[in-house]
Amino acid sequence: MKKLLMPSSIEQINRTFELTDGYILSLKNFSVNAPFYFEMSDIKKIINSLKNKKIFISINKNIHENELDELKEYLNELSNLDIDGILYADASIVEINSKLEKKLNLFWANEHVTTNYMTCNFLSNFDICGVLISPELSLREIIEIKNNTKLNCMAYIFGYLPMFVSFRHTVQNYYDFNNYNNQEGIHKIYKEDKFYPIIDNKNGSEAYSNFVLNGVDEFKKLDEVNFDYGIFNSLLIEEEKMIDVLKIYDNGKKEDLEKIIDNTDTGFFYKETVYKVK
Repeated sequence: MKKLLMPSSIEQINRTFELTDGYILSLKNFSVNAPFYFEMSDIKKIINSLKNKKIFISINKNIHENELDELKEYLNELSNLDIDGILYADASIVEINSKLEKKLNLFWANEHVTTNYMTCNFLSNFDICGVLISPELSLREIIEIKNNTKLNCMAYIFGYLPMFVSFRHTVQNYYDFNNYNNQEGIHKIYKEDKFYPIIDNKNGSEAYSNFVLNGVDEFKKLDEVNFDYGIFNSLLIEEEKMIDVLKIYDNGKKEDLEKIIDNTDTGFFYKETVYKVK
């Protein structure tokens, strides 16, 4: 299984070159749930500097009508670059791609929607190349999807997990309503004795899990079934620790990760979905 890093800086790409198989670069103003957002000019420079690495561009926000022209220009530019695919959520990208002279490889990345292999196989009818599997699925379900679809599969294997994105500026609205001075940076929601990071930016509000996903053991299990890509999200992780994390996933154990990051959890890997009627 190939390791894809969502980097927190351009410098981090240079420092992790030998530790990853590729990178997911999030396009500024057109993506969400990322540790860093790249200008198109920087993306071009990075692509030209990286050889033999998988490069995916994340354009995973809902697109407004007034953004379509700019989006078309970006996709046309990207179609002429040496990249492996686009992680998208908005269906407008499928339509735009169908009209490009050089087609892009599209990966359906609506993070909480891809929950079964039937959805994956349906998407293959529209020339979709791959999918990002929902982080709320168990390891068993992730493997089941992989074994029953021909599409390339991605899954989060490390980092804070995205919980929701809202176009409403919930943090800013809270400060405004209470006449508080908004302090920039990472905010936290406190609920049931747990703290959940929340970020308010141009696109709205992004909330994350209260834990860092520890998938060291699961990474090895997914590799055994020829799973395609494991995603490492560096959001809120110190750069030095991120280097250690990548090394641990190569040769270490779950316990090794727990020693350097104190709030890890296996997330939904072993939590089956149960529907209860009240």
